[in-house]
Amino acid sequence: MWLADKGRGELVEEVWQASYDVIEEKKVLRKIDTCGMKLSRWSKECFGNIKHELEKKKKLLSQAERRAVQGGGTDLLLQLRKEIKSLMDKEERMWRQRSRALYLKEGDRNTRFFHYRATQRKHRNSISGIKNRDEDWCT
Repeated sequence: MWLADKGRGELVEEVWQASYDVIEEKKVLRKIDTCGMKLSRWSKECFGNIKHELEKKKKLLSQAERRAVQGGGTDLLLQLRKEIKSLMDKEERMWRQRSRALYLKEGDRNTRFFHYRATQRKHRNSISGIKNRDEDWCT
């Protein structure tokens, strides 16, 4: 889902090009940490409101359908349907990527389960430290 969205490449490049006032061994850790925080914030801004946006568009679609029945135009109706489909596809990709489980293929949308799996995966994928050239552990 992130790969389909523009902006993340520039964000990573910006963080990686920045200079930090820390010793050489800690620069990579600082860059990874900063990059992770900025990508997390960017993700919440770009993808965190999908459910809210979807609900808002569905309400607008309902209003547009009422207007169309009363003789109003259908241009807005078609546009809203297209936007809703796009948001639903985005939400589907988000759940498929976050779950990494076969349950989604079978149509199970147990949000509590997926939240647990995604959170568990986030903890497992975090980098808590790195060894330097002298084999010292830096955190």
